[in-house]
Amino acid sequence: MPGELTYAEKQKYLKRKSNSISSPVKGASKTWDPYFIDAACALGHGGNIRIKGQKRQEVEELANSMREVADDDDEEEDVSEEEEEEEVIFGLDRCEEYLKEVDDAEDQQTTSILNVGSAIALWIIITTTFCIYHLPTKTPSVLTISLLFFNNLNIFIAICEIILGLNITYIQGHYKKLREEYTTENQWEACIDYLTQPLTLRQLFTSKYWLCEMWSTYALYDPSYQNQESFGFFIDFGNGLSTIPPSILMNVAIIRPESVSSLLVGCVGLAMYWQVMYGALVYIGSFMFNKRYVDKTLIEVGLFVGFANALWIVFPPFGIYACVCMLRDGNMNVFQ
Repeated sequence: MPGELTYAEKQKYLKRKSNSISSPVKGASKTWDPYFIDAACALGHGGNIRIKGQKRQEVEELANSMREVADDDDEEEDVSEEEEEEEVIFGLDRCEEYLKEVDDAEDQQTTSILNVGSAIALWIIITTTFCIYHLPTKTPSVLTISLLFFNNLNIFIAICEIILGLNITYIQGHYKKLREEYTTENQWEACIDYLTQPLTLRQLFTSKYWLCEMWSTYALYDPSYQNQESFGFFIDFGNGLSTIPPSILMNVAIIRPESVSSLLVGCVGLAMYWQVMYGALVYIGSFMFNKRYVDKTLIEVGLFVGFANALWIVFPPFGIYACVCMLRDGNMNVFQ
């Protein structure tokens, strides 16, 4: 078949010393793990590979490209049919060994410390602890700790909401893939798989896709988040654009009350906390009114929809109370 990469040709790539090598497809800039080439060749020769998910798609992409692109300029090696058959069998064996290693590695990575869930937790812990450490008082009140926790959580989610608005096309495509991979009965597994998805330090700071996939996964429970015409999409995108500065301002007011005006903080904070609470209430009302809970269990809806949005209903009243006290008293004593 024109453009097909034989096992002997593939071996030239596997012998290279680098951990990732250039794609054998002409004009491609992507680099591939050598074992992905192994798996792609096995797939091209009719092998049944057990790899799933994103890795499966990448292997199929590489296998299809190698079949479609002619390698007229590449050197041809004289390999007898018997030798090539032996090499293909050996390649399938290596592929199976690699896939077993992938499965074992993924099992270990599922419980690794640095994954999506732990990255979110670390953000909240580090930012909130940093703020508490710099408080003027060593015995912060429940109100102070609650608002610092919520403000920092809201900043993180606001970043995710901006990414939602700027990457809706990717989210829509990934959502369709998740719909094919997870049925209605096991959609909760998609949430678990997302939260336990391993992250490297480089992905943590340079990749936006693990944040995009938060929304495509959540869209399994509420498809409005992959629809840029829905209320859920626009209220969250709008909150992302508008609530980061007020959240930071509130943190500054709590940590360094002498550096900002209580009148300014009170007015801005009152508007922000009411905005996010009202948005959450309307969103939950929309979710229930449109019966998006149909075919979902009570536990699933309670955890992935109810609990996640309830935080923006429970904590904002604390902020509203604090802002009213600031406007009434003309100072920040409410945080002492």
